[in-house]
Amino acid sequence: MPTSRREAILEGIAAAQRLHAKLGLRKSIESGAASHIDVFGIAIKQGAFLLFRPLKGLLGAYLGQPLFPSAGILISTQRDLHVQRFTAAHELGHMDMAHTPSLDENVGLWRGESSDLQEVAADAFASEFLLPRWLYVNRAAQHKWDSKALRRPDIVYQLSLRLGASYDATCWGLLGHQILPRTDVENLKKYAPQELKQEALAGRAQLKHGWADVWIITEGDKDRKFEGSPDDIIIFKCRERSSAGYLWDEARLAESGLEVIDDSRVHPDGEECGGDITRVLVTKVAESREYTVMFPERRPWSPHDELTRLSLVLDLQGKEQGLPRSARKTMAAA
Repeated sequence: MPTSRREAILEGIAAAQRLHAKLGLRKSIESGAASHIDVFGIAIKQGAFLLFRPLKGLLGAYLGQPLFPSAGILISTQRDLHVQRFTAAHELGHMDMAHTPSLDENVGLWRGESSDLQEVAADAFASEFLLPRWLYVNRAAQHKWDSKALRRPDIVYQLSLRLGASYDATCWGLLGHQILPRTDVENLKKYAPQELKQEALAGRAQLKHGWADVWIITEGDKDRKFEGSPDDIIIFKCRERSSAGYLWDEARLAESGLEVIDDSRVHPDGEECGGDITRVLVTKVAESREYTVMFPERRPWSPHDELTRLSLVLDLQGKEQGLPRSARKTMAAA
């Protein structure tokens, strides 16, 4: 058992890294075989009974020996998906490190207020498990975001969506992994997510709820799966080779179930004609479900002449309720 806060943090980090290695998560994500860390599915595969319920005063709970014969994890339905993910990782940490049962009113990223070393270790486990340095590097490389780009709050907000974490947690991860110095992270934290969402929308749409997100999807997101809410706004921003006759086929977005609410083209300098432009399509969805998007760039008069295609899956079902969706799918297929 750790005897200091530092030892508890190191124990949690080491446990998360061991589980990453055991499951082959890094290799799976970097090879493209998996697109994200499915903490709910992993908790079930590790032997936990996972359930989402409207817990009063709790974010989550770990139920295990010696009080319970088998491991169970409860997660509150009263918080957003990214909080559910972190809470599940925290409880998974308790389970992986064979902690005593825990009722958790709060969980946090590298928080300093807890004196309970078991909770400190579980927080460190959750932070490392969901936000390892290699995942930051992988996501940044896909979009060619260098350290200069990661100093921009709008980029870090989009990074947070792809990590499945809050903006605040993503900022602290940049510091904890020594990707950015403290001064840059403190500057990023001056920006509120609501401000960044409105900046991304640029007046082209309105969010129904303040907690909804604004995704800016680019060609760097090809073949990925993202988890969001049915109230999110999805903006496709892709380079279009219109000078060669190639246009992004927005009709395929409608076929995928996305409603296009704004369509515009922007030239790099706003005036010059010819050359590549940026196609900006603002979309929303009407129902909570999973959407498979097949979005080709092709010549309208030759529909089989595709220059490229942006394929991805948008799981826009929001936060989990009851049994996790992955478990319900497995049960339905049985």
